Amino acid sequence: MSGNAHDSVPRRRDLGAHHPASPGIGFAHTDSDGDTFIPVAVGLGNIYEWMHRESITDEKLRAMLDHKSLWLNPKFFIVRTAIYFAVWILLMLVLRKRSHKLDETGDPALIQSAQDWSGPGFLLYSIACTFAAIDWVMSLDAEWFSTIFGMLLIVGQGVAAIAFIISVCVILSRREPMNHVLKPKHFHDLGKLLLALVMVWAYFSFSQLLIMWSGNLPEEIPWYIERFKGTWGYLGIALILGHFFLPFVLLLSRDLKRNGRRLVFVAWLVIIMRFIDLLWLIVPEFEHGHPGHLKDYLIYIASTVGMGGLWLGWFFWQLRSKALVPYNDPLLPEALAAGGGH
Repeated sequence: MSGNAHDSVPRRRDLGAHHPASPGIGFAHTDSDGDTFIPVAVGLGNIYEWMHRESITDEKLRAMLDHKSLWLNPKFFIVRTAIYFAVWILLMLVLRKRSHKLDETGDPALIQSAQDWSGPGFLLYSIACTFAAIDWVMSLDAEWFSTIFGMLLIVGQGVAAIAFIISVCVILSRREPMNHVLKPKHFHDLGKLLLALVMVWAYFSFSQLLIMWSGNLPEEIPWYIERFKGTWGYLGIALILGHFFLPFVLLLSRDLKRNGRRLVFVAWLVIIMRFIDLLWLIVPEFEHGHPGHLKDYLIYIASTVGMGGLWLGWFFWQLRSKALVPYNDPLLPEALAAGGGH
């Protein structure tokens, strides 16, 4: 889908600046699953119903929580969260160290070393993200479960990441030296990746809905019923149109994918839809069938803008700390030579 693997070399700085920004802000906010680490660790009892097992009067629900108590308990929850961040930070440090050494030495062995780490690293990353999604989001309703939920959020991360990279590349392509480096082919490849991930997100989302709706089980259906009511139902329709149908149709155009200034509008649409999707997944668990107040939604938007602003500030600060083009990368000449065609 993405053409020659060497084509990613000119975009390595955009990806690399993301890595140190994530753990730097990550302990206050995660850009993947919508929850926050410090508030969660401090206020677990205000977020997760299973923290108040002794106050639950429903015998069936209490028995279920007792059965899951080995996993759903505060101490183990915090330990697992620390493990997730340890895995992510370790992978970031390993790959970033090799990238910096490659800048200094141009040693091709460092490329092979990074590739050797990337395969098992992606597996570890996916496992950590899957369990983080289960702990931080799925356990908001301790009775509900979905075996595809972790992968759904991982794909959502990919959608948001590619859309963000497109946005950054468009900004950089208007400035020296990236205006000589980023070519239509590079945007074309990013557009194809975004199209693929949008389709995978839609496939996972529809598969989860189809299986649960067909099964019609009492521990599964209420989760969707809450999200089909009132405003959440309209937002669900907006997700179908804005997170899948419209990006899918637009990204079928080769001309649009090769034009960064047009492609970026699709990227921005997808980023907005990612925010709405996270709201749709998380917030209904706190409303219990009662519509939230306007101030609640304003708080969600303000907190996202605030934490997102801090993350962006850190990201661009990291981006400025190194040369935008990895000049010592042995693969760079081939990547630049291939940039003009497709």
